Amino acid sequence: MIKESERIETIIKTIPKVKKILKWGGNWESIKFLCEPVGLINPSLKEQPSEDDFLLDQTYWELKLIEAR
Repeated sequence: MIKESERIETIIKTIPKVKKILKWGGNWESIKFLCEPVGLINPSLKEQPSEDDFLLDQTYWELKLIEAR
């Protein structure tokens, strides 16, 4: 089983890739292969993916990583 801190580190590395796809007009189908494996799943992200979605806030995940350690 993957540790929570490792999962969060993976999320932090994944966020820029997801944002890049969304910047170029991507939708849920174009990002789910990145999001689902690390648990970036939320109705708002699925229905209206946006670079501004709270799940894609790098600072949020960096704080979560500090808490997990």
